[in-house]
Amino acid sequence: MLKNAIIAGLFASILSFGEPVHAGVIMSETEVQSGLSDSTTINKTVYIQGKQQKIETSHDEKIIDLQKGVLYEIDPKRKSYVRKAFPPRIKHEAAKSSVKLSAVALKKTGRSRSIDGYSCDEYRGMGRLDVMEVTLDQCISQDAPGARELSNFQKEAASRLKARSPADSADSSKGMPLEESSIIKSRIPVTSSPDNATSAFLIATKTVVKNIAVRNLPPATFEPPAGFSMEVPREETAEVQSE
Repeated sequence: MLKNAIIAGLFASILSFGEPVHAGVIMSETEVQSGLSDSTTINKTVYIQGKQQKIETSHDEKIIDLQKGVLYEIDPKRKSYVRKAFPPRIKHEAAKSSVKLSAVALKKTGRSRSIDGYSCDEYRGMGRLDVMEVTLDQCISQDAPGARELSNFQKEAASRLKARSPADSADSSKGMPLEESSIIKSRIPVTSSPDNATSAFLIATKTVVKNIAVRNLPPATFEPPAGFSMEVPREETAEVQSE
């Protein structure tokens, strides 16, 4: 009897070891935006576990749950949140174009460096959509903690949006971008000009990842806080009023 119990216990341990376990990833991001106005710095904390992601800033939180197909937008000051479908229903051509814009193919430059103690390989991609030109640079690490968890979530989210991830290449799709810089250059025709002149503007964004930790996260991490009230999304309110 004892021998059979030991064998059964070992067999159960082997089965449980073979099951996929999704570790949670927590990382800090600093994003600097510049271009149309003064530069803006946004500090973020990103949580990822399995098919769930939460992005937390000083003024709001966003949760994407791919398994439930929902997006929560949380306002800590108002102690409220809205629940939307994910992927969102895209109605306008401009919104559809923004999804296509994310499909920038990256190619390895051959250069490598270290960020926050982790080695990463540099990639660059360029794309064009109508009047916009996009240049994207990433330094992608294969061995940073949580790299696989992050890339798996991004690929799943991209497939739901039916768009390629910016890091969708054979080498980079399994890694974590420790640094990302993007430049969007747009040329808009000046209608009052007789010689078809254009007006150009630049939007530059740089994001750096630091303080990466891997540990199991409780389910409440990816749910609206208890006691917060749910509000109707603005677009749904506008549709009701227009009917």
